[in-house]
Parts: sequence; C-alpha cells; structure tokens
Amino acid sequence: MRKPVYYIDAQKKRIARSPLAKRLIDGISWTLVGNIIGKFLQLLAFIFVARILGKEAYGQVGIVRSTLMMFLIFSSAGMGITATRYIARYRNSNPHNAYLVYNFTQKTVFWVGLIFSLLVFLSSSFIAEKQLNSVQLSDALKIGAVTLFFMTLSSVQTGSLNGFERFKKLGINTAINGFIQLVSVVLGAYLWGINGVVLGLGIASLVLIVQLHFALRDDIHRCKNTFKSLETEKFNAKSVFIQFSLPAILQSLVYIPVLWWAKTYLINQSNYSEMAIFDVAEQWYYVVLFIPTSLSSIVLPLLTNVNYSSSGNQYNKLLKFNLWLNIGISVVAALAVALFAPIIYKFYGTEFTDFRPLLVLLITVVVSAANNVFGQVIASKGIMWIGFMVNLLWAIWLILFSIIFIGNMQKGAVGLAYALLISYLLHSIAQGFVALRLKLVKN
Repeated sequence: MRKPVYYIDAQKKRIARSPLAKRLIDGISWTLVGNIIGKFLQLLAFIFVARILGKEAYGQVGIVRSTLMMFLIFSSAGMGITATRYIARYRNSNPHNAYLVYNFTQKTVFWVGLIFSLLVFLSSSFIAEKQLNSVQLSDALKIGAVTLFFMTLSSVQTGSLNGFERFKKLGINTAINGFIQLVSVVLGAYLWGINGVVLGLGIASLVLIVQLHFALRDDIHRCKNTFKSLETEKFNAKSVFIQFSLPAILQSLVYIPVLWWAKTYLINQSNYSEMAIFDVAEQWYYVVLFIPTSLSSIVLPLLTNVNYSSSGNQYNKLLKFNLWLNIGISVVAALAVALFAPIIYKFYGTEFTDFRPLLVLLITVVVSAANNVFGQVIASKGIMWIGFMVNLLWAIWLILFSIIFIGNMQKGAVGLAYALLISYLLHSIAQGFVALRLKLVKN
C-alpha cells in the first residue's frame, strides 16, 4: 500500500533536482490558473451576449470578431512570437539584446498596427457591404479598428512576458482582465448591442496594455541597464525579421484569413444563423484547446532556451512530454464537453439546438493539440519558412473542403466543421512527416 506514496515522493524529488522540470511546472501552474479563470469569464461573457442579442445578431458579432482577428495577423507582424523566441534566447546570455528585441518589436507593432487600424476604419463600409453582406456592421468595424490597435500592442507584451518566463505575472493579469472583459462586453451588449460588444472588447484590451506594461517594467529596466557589461553577439533586427518574423507572418496569413474566408463563405452560402451555430461550437473548441495552447506558450521559450543552452536529450524529453500531455488533456476535455453538449447549448438560448458542429470540432481539437506541438518545434528551431509551406497546404485543403461541404453539399455550419477536421488531420500528417524527415524529433 505504501508503494504509491514512495513513487510520488520519488517524483517530487526528481522534479526538485531538475531546474527544467521546475520551470515547466511553475509555468504550467500559473498559466493554467490565469487562463482557466480568464477563459471561463470570457465564455460567460459571450453566453450573456448570445442571450441578450439573439441568434442572428450573435452571428454578426462572431464574424466581426473573426474579421478583427484576421487583421490582427497583419498588424502584429509576427512580433509576438518573435519577442517570445528571441527574448528567451538572449535573456540570460545577453540581456541587453533581449531589451533590443523588446524595443524592436514594440516599435514595429505600434506603426504597423496604426496603419492597419486606419485601413480597417477607412474601409469599414466596403468590408461590411461587400464581404460581410451586412451594411449595418460598418459602425462595429469602425469601433473594431480602435480595438484592433489595442489588441496589437498587447500581443507583443504577452509574447515578451512569455519570453522572460514571467508566467505568474501573465496568469494573474489574464485572470483580472477576464473579469474586466466580462463586465465591459456584457454591459456594452445591453446598452448598445453589437457596437457595444466591440467597444467592450476595446476597453478590456486597453486595460490589458496598462496591466502588462507594469508587469514587464522590472525585466525591461534590468535588461536595458546591462548594456555595457556584456560584449557578445549583436542583435540583428533585419536578419531576425527575414529569417523568423516574415515567415511567421506568412504562416499566420495562410491561417486566419483563410479561416475568415471560410466563415464569410458560410454566411453567403447559408446565413448568419448558421454562423452563430458555428461560433458557439468554435468557442468551445477553443475552450478545450486553450490548455494545450497555454502549454505551447510555456514550452516555446523553454524549448528555445534549452535548444541553445542544453543537450539534445533534454530537448527531446521536453518535447515528448509536451506531446503526450497535450493529447491526454485534449482527449479528456473533449469527452467532458461532448457529454454535456446538449446542456451547454441550452445556456445560449432556445434558438441554439444543433450541436453537431461542436461534436466534429471536439474531434478536431485532439488533432490540433498534437499538431501544435510540431509547430512549436519548428518555431524553436527557427525554420519558419518550412512551417509556412506546410501551413500553405493546410489553407489549400480548407478552401477545397469548404467548397465541397458548404457549397456543393450545403451542410452549413457542420460542413465547415468537417472541412476543418479533414484539413487539420492532413496538416498534422504533413507537419509530423516534415519534422521527422528533418530529424527535428528523434525517436
């Protein structure tokens, strides 16, 4: 009977002796706490929004949010993941270089974010009428342009905190901001409808910028003031942009915009009610995926740091642990959500009854969780151009299967879910094959 106790004690001692294990456990603990609270509050906010606005208007909110996320890919210019990787690389060996990375990414997203926010503001009427098939969404997109700018700035701050491995600070601020978003979004929906929801998102994003500024202040000050004490490799912004940031942008460009196209295709082939059904399913898809995604944000700086400072054996151990942990968590979470799917949909109102898209996306999430691990390997090794080519294949598959299931077979929301499942499955096979072929993952 005492063997399990001995085993647990042995594992505790093993973790205590391993600095890498302690860093991983610390990161997981704080990130999960912050993200669980933040994600729950966000989910609660949009359940209230669905009940306040109704099915059709909720579908419109969903496509406006997707539009902002698409433009966020352009406006953030790949700087979030760039900050994570290069701050993790330099924070110990050359802290001033870490400061230069932060400075470079901050300035880049400020100006690029400003340009794209103005572009969205000025083209809001065209996007609403020609792409979203709903002229009344023009004002929501104008408000969304300001929200986009705030979201762009906070994306680099989040990436920087991950690079410094300040998971506790990030977790606490994520939880606090989840409450702020709940209040601002629900109040906005009640007072001003769709426009109020977008305004609420903007307010929460602005507050998050202030929160993360104070969270980063000590690390940035420390790195800046080590300028004269070290003479190691210099940070080359041009090289980093060409080798890492640019392909990271292109990877995202073949993901979010193509997914946005698939959603607008769904609207034009069906209606906003089908978009509302899919948006609810997609929300819970991200609820299940958020723990594996959170783990990825922890593991990327660890993989990068280990890749440059430790043995390949440590790298592979961390990678395999992350892979099986991601798959295990996503399977358990997906089964739990599938079991309660009929009850979950009742919270959104009597108009929401078709939960088939959710069941399909819950299968997809397990594939995505494993797929994300291979993506983190590619990012940690810095071979982003290969990642871009594989993502391009995913985009082609999603377009093809969306046309088949939504256009030809008229399957609506469940058709888009099928298209995502098949395209992610093929993407996982391709990305896993590439990683193994290049001997990124050793058996």
